[in-house]
This record gives sequence, C-alpha cells and structure tokens, in this order.
Amino acid sequence: MRELFQTMLDNPMAMVNVVVATGILIHGVCVINKMGGNTPFIYSFAYILLAVGAFAVVIGILYGKLSNEPPEIAMNLGVLIICLCDTYFPHKKEPSDNK
Repeated sequence: MRELFQTMLDNPMAMVNVVVATGILIHGVCVINKMGGNTPFIYSFAYILLAVGAFAVVIGILYGKLSNEPPEIAMNLGVLIICLCDTYFPHKKEPSDNK
C-alpha cells in the first residue's frame, strides 16, 4: 500500500486523472440511479459505458495501471465538466417566435 501512495505522489498527473475519474464515476452512478423505464436506451448505454470506464481508471491504480497522459486527462476533465454543467446548468429554452 505504501508503494501505491509513493507511486501516486511521484505522478501528480495520474493523481489528477484518478480524482477526475472518481468524479465521473460518482456522477455516472447517480445519473444511472435516477433513470427510469422511459429513459432512451442510448442515453442509458452511454452513461453505463462512462461509469464502467471511470471505474476502470479508478481501480486500475490498485493493479499498477497509471495513466498520466495529458490528452487523456484533458478528455476526462472535459467529460466531467460537460456532465456537471448539464446537471447544474440546464439548457435554456429559446423563446419561440409564435406571435
């Protein structure tokens, strides 16, 4: 366990990736829990894949698989921001021109 912490401290970008993936995992699980029978299949499938992928990144550190590539971290951070913005800042409907 000590080796794991030392490895994480030696790779700060990997630590950022694990934190971001944890955020994606928590958000994905919460969204999946709120889904119902009328949720479109593609929406459910996408969130399941997102949660499984985030879980793989988080659990991968226990098996020595660290990913500290800047493009992957940027992509994961972008996905987290999009998910959170979609949740906390819902799309505004544009006014219709029916007069």
